[in-house]
Amino acid sequence: MHFFKLFVKRFARHVKLFPRNNPSQLLNRKHLKKYKKNVFLKFLPISTSNKRYYSHKFDYSRDSKSIYKVILGAALSGSLFVYLLRSVKVVPGEYKKGLPDYTIEEVAKHKTRDTRVWVTFHKGVYDITDYLNVHPGGADILMMAAGGPLDPYWEIYTQHLIDSTYVILEKYRIGNLKLSPPTPKKVCYAPPAGLPFDNEPTRDPRLIPVTERPFNGGPKSSLLVEDFHTPNDIFYIRNHLPVPRVSAEDFKLTIDVEGAGSKTFNLDEIKQLPHRTVTITAQCGGLRRQEMTDKLRKDTQGVKWEINGVGNATWTGVALIDALKAAGYNESTHTDLEHLQFTSYHSAGGPYVTGIPIHKVLNPKNNIMLCWEMNGQELTPDHGYPLRIIVPGVIGARWVKQIEKIEVRKEECQSHWHQQLYKYFGPHVTLDNVDYSSLSPVQDLPVMSAILSPSDQETVVISGNKLPVKGFAYSGGGNKIVRVEVSNNKGKTWMPAKLVHTGSDPVPYHFTWALWSCDVPTDGKRCIEIWVKATDSACNVQPENWEHIYNIRGVACTAFHKIRVNLK
Repeated sequence: MHFFKLFVKRFARHVKLFPRNNPSQLLNRKHLKKYKKNVFLKFLPISTSNKRYYSHKFDYSRDSKSIYKVILGAALSGSLFVYLLRSVKVVPGEYKKGLPDYTIEEVAKHKTRDTRVWVTFHKGVYDITDYLNVHPGGADILMMAAGGPLDPYWEIYTQHLIDSTYVILEKYRIGNLKLSPPTPKKVCYAPPAGLPFDNEPTRDPRLIPVTERPFNGGPKSSLLVEDFHTPNDIFYIRNHLPVPRVSAEDFKLTIDVEGAGSKTFNLDEIKQLPHRTVTITAQCGGLRRQEMTDKLRKDTQGVKWEINGVGNATWTGVALIDALKAAGYNESTHTDLEHLQFTSYHSAGGPYVTGIPIHKVLNPKNNIMLCWEMNGQELTPDHGYPLRIIVPGVIGARWVKQIEKIEVRKEECQSHWHQQLYKYFGPHVTLDNVDYSSLSPVQDLPVMSAILSPSDQETVVISGNKLPVKGFAYSGGGNKIVRVEVSNNKGKTWMPAKLVHTGSDPVPYHFTWALWSCDVPTDGKRCIEIWVKATDSACNVQPENWEHIYNIRGVACTAFHKIRVNLK
């Protein structure tokens, strides 16, 4: 207790609440007037009627109430201070006094690593040389703006226009942009003419955008539990770049086998290969990234998906292995070719390029395919028309749309899309110490489950004492969901959910989600917290908490899904 009181006394002296060496000063508003502008002290609860004297020989017995006031004030002020810090919006590119001014011509001289790479944003000048190698989108993308403005590119790729990106940018601030009047706005603000997003597809209004350009979005989560097969119109859309427009007549696919030459196919030639139709679940590698960010109040890099970046569909096409063989690939003689690289048709910002290990393709039961139909309908441009790759059990980032080229090669794909965007680092890794070469890219999806209906913080009217809860569960790598469990008491006890639809394919070739339902007892509560977890056929179980699986890329966001529901 003595130590506690001593701490309070020293705290009081530190903030000058109690005069230390001059007991003739009274604790009143006149004395505190000079501190009034101090945000920290401004909110301390101070009694104006207190006429006691305070000195370094403080009388604890008589002034315990004041001690508690200080404690309460400190707690409230500390909370407010933290809140205010977190509430401050980062405004990038504002003119900053004390920094040097640079002209556009001076910035333009810094276009290479040797001269240092400078860019501008609004009125700010930034030296981004040291950020090139850790930029999730790759150095080549940033180098497009070298010696000039970032503004036109961020007007196109609006996913950058968020506070977390601004914080990173301001770390590299070196000066202000000096503009000679009159200054045309197009110097820093106007995106280039002929925007690549001018010809985007028409989309269903039920799709909720996560980013507008490029478009990424999915439906309200409750719509996903209405059917085992997700309708095409509300199937989630993931675009890394503007959607390429390729006609069936102009479409060409080149398959290059290292050391054995290449062959080019048109769409009709691909369709002449043996067909197959299979039901496969697609899931974005960043599913629930927003939830991880919110729960930990730590930023993650990538599109901030909720729980709607997932869907299940039937796909019609040909086995990729058949197309590779038609191009001259021979498994028995090309044993040193261990990787596939997929390249999409060119779009603004370049083609999308990624890959998978070839061993996944060699077994036809893995159903890695070239597809042209989805749920019995021709693919839409957002879903890869006229031809796309599907890779069951693997993150959606490997499912390349508008496929133009496939390479069978010795070395793994080295594109920034493949080597930097989807890697699962530990919680200790930051953008300052990340080593992208230390890990292999994520392929198979981990076990996952989520509540799709009701939604978090929703108010539900119930007639009895049970709340109907529905959701999905999925696991990659060909594993099947064998159990989904729900808790209404924060994990003290669990009840089994009913697996409504699971698909019939056997393990290890099971690539469809499970839809589940559970009537959860409410125990007369006005507000109930519900948890869900899933287990797959390999005994993989979701982790309970976010803290242990945090990663800067925001992949494998698989902690127990927890929601709160208000009841009426």
